Amino acid sequence: MTYASIFFIVMYSTMEKYLTTKEISRLLKVQEVTVRRWIKKGKLPAIRFGREYRIKTDDLEKYGKLKILKVK
Repeated sequence: MTYASIFFIVMYSTMEKYLTTKEISRLLKVQEVTVRRWIKKGKLPAIRFGREYRIKTDDLEKYGKLKILKVK
């Protein structure tokens, strides 16, 4: 392995991963408009890139845990 490939692997593994509203809607089996509504209401933190929203996978996991706790 070259230094460049090791550097890329280390950098990629530490980078935060983001999902689109479409990807989240498919994962949670809800409409994409529902995901956007959660974002606008402040329930799901997101970053806006141009006209699109991106959500950190960590934030999605936290949101999922909060929803599960509220249901119980």
